[in-house]
Amino acid sequence: MKCFLKRLKPEFDVRLRYSDFETFEDKNNERNKRIRMLLVTDTKWARKLAKKLEKCKKYNRCWISACPVCMRRLRIWLCGEELRLLAKGDDVRFVTIVITDELKTSEALFELSVHKLRNRLRTQLRRAGLGGARIIGGFELDYNYHLKLWIPHFHLLILGSTAEARKEFRDRYYQPTEEIHRPMMDLDIRSGEKAKTFSYCLKSFSKPKKHPAWEKRLDLEEHNLSLRFFSQYKPQNLVFIRGGTRRGENILPIKNGKIVSEGN
Repeated sequence: MKCFLKRLKPEFDVRLRYSDFETFEDKNNERNKRIRMLLVTDTKWARKLAKKLEKCKKYNRCWISACPVCMRRLRIWLCGEELRLLAKGDDVRFVTIVITDELKTSEALFELSVHKLRNRLRTQLRRAGLGGARIIGGFELDYNYHLKLWIPHFHLLILGSTAEARKEFRDRYYQPTEEIHRPMMDLDIRSGEKAKTFSYCLKSFSKPKKHPAWEKRLDLEEHNLSLRFFSQYKPQNLVFIRGGTRRGENILPIKNGKIVSEGN
C-alpha cells in the first residue's frame, strides 16, 4: 500500500491540524531505540528484525507494523481519510473496545490473529444494528503488568450510529469481566479536538499498563515480544474499516453494498 502524502490537502493533513503529531525525527529516533533493544536480546529472530528495521530507508521501506517510521506514514494517511470522511459529521463517536475473551499471556500471544479479530468485530457490529454506520479505526495491543496479560483492543471512530445500537453492541458483546471492568468506552469528541482524537485511533507502539515502576515503555522482554508480534503484519493490516472500502489511496464510502458519494 502506498500513501501519497504530497496529495494531502491542508485541511486533511494531521501534521498541520494537530501540532503535537509526531515528526519523522521522533520516529526515526524511536526506530533506533527499537533496534538497540532488539540487539540486546541477541536471538536469531531479534537480529533478523533489527536488520530489517535498519535497512528501512527512503524509497525502500520495510513496511511492517513494528517499524515506527512506516507506521507514521500509515497514520498520516489514515488520519487524512478520517478527517476527509468523518470530520464534518456532528455525531462521530470515539469508541474503544477491549477483546476480553482474547487476553493472552506472553506464551500464548501468537495465538492472536488480527485478521480474525477484525472479521469477528465486523460481524458483531452488524448483528448489533451498527452495520449501516461508517467506521474507521485500528487495532492495538498493550501489556498489563498487574494481570500479566496482553490486552488486545480496537479504537474506532463511528459515524451514523444511535445510542441504542451502541448500547445493544455493549450489552451483547462487551460486558465487564473480572479482569476488565470497562471493556467498552463510548465517548463524544470535544469541539476542536477531532484531529487529536483521530490520531489516537492507531498508534505505533504498545503501552505498559499498571507497571510497577510507572514506566512509559515496556520492559525489554515485553517490548521485543511486542515487536515480534507486530512484525507479522503490514501497517494496513491493523486498520479497521466498515461502511467503506479502500481503493488505492482513498477510502470510499459504501452503502447497501455499493460505493456512494461522500455526502451520503
